[in-house]
Amino acid sequence: MKNALLWAWMLALGFGCAYALPQEEKTKAEDPDLVKPVLIEKMAPKYPEDAREEKVSGEVVIEAYVGADGKILEARAIKDPDPRLTQAALEAFKQWKFKPATTKGKPVRAKMTVTIRFALK
Repeated sequence: MKNALLWAWMLALGFGCAYALPQEEKTKAEDPDLVKPVLIEKMAPKYPEDAREEKVSGEVVIEAYVGADGKILEARAIKDPDPRLTQAALEAFKQWKFKPATTKGKPVRAKMTVTIRFALK
C-alpha cells in the first residue's frame, strides 16, 4: 500500500519511478545503495496548436534510459493518447537533464518512467 501511494504521488508530480541498470538489472530493494536520477533541467512541451483547437488532452507516459552522464540515451512512449501529444512530449523530454543515478557513489545508467500531462484550462 505504501508503494502504491508513493507511485501515485510521483505520477501526480509528473515523474514516475526510476531504477538503475548497472550490469544486471537491480531494484532499490535489491540494491539499497541505489540513488535514482535527479531532474536538474526541465523543458515544458509545446501544446500542438491543432490538438489544442480540437480539445485533445491526455497523458503521455515515456520510458527512458538516462546515461551515467545524466543525458537521455533513448526514450519511447508506452502510453500514447494522441500522436501529436506524444511527439511534443518526446521532443521536450529529450532535452531534460538529470544528475545521474548512482550506486555506491558511482554514476550508472538508469531506466525511468515519466508522465507528461496535456490538459486544457
